[in-house]
Amino acid sequence: MRQTFLLLILAIIVVSLAVGAIYLVLRSLLDVYDDWQTGKEMKELSQESSDRRGQRQQEHEERLQNGCDHQWEGSLVDFPPGACNRCGLEKELPSGPCDHVWKVNMQEQPIVVCDVPKAGKVWPCCRRQG
Repeated sequence: MRQTFLLLILAIIVVSLAVGAIYLVLRSLLDVYDDWQTGKEMKELSQESSDRRGQRQQEHEERLQNGCDHQWEGSLVDFPPGACNRCGLEKELPSGPCDHVWKVNMQEQPIVVCDVPKAGKVWPCCRRQG
């Protein structure tokens, strides 16, 4: 009886070790599959991101092609940094709703204001530069 009991305990230990090993193998296979899926999704996101970046770059280049031979520096009037002294368009697209087009406003002293009207008004995001 004692020998049967010990054999039963030994069998339970062996079976539990086998089940644990099978569990670990299946768990590692599941982790490998999850990593593969994550890698696949990351490649898709990276491709979408590079496509959007290229599209934005192309839109930016088209935005600057307005027939002006842009001059970004060297003006008699103090234009904001990165604004063309001839057409007033900024080199980089500003964040916000207004694509600033700077013009010289001759008053007592020349100042530069954004000249993008909306229903006859100047956008509130634009402020005078002087």
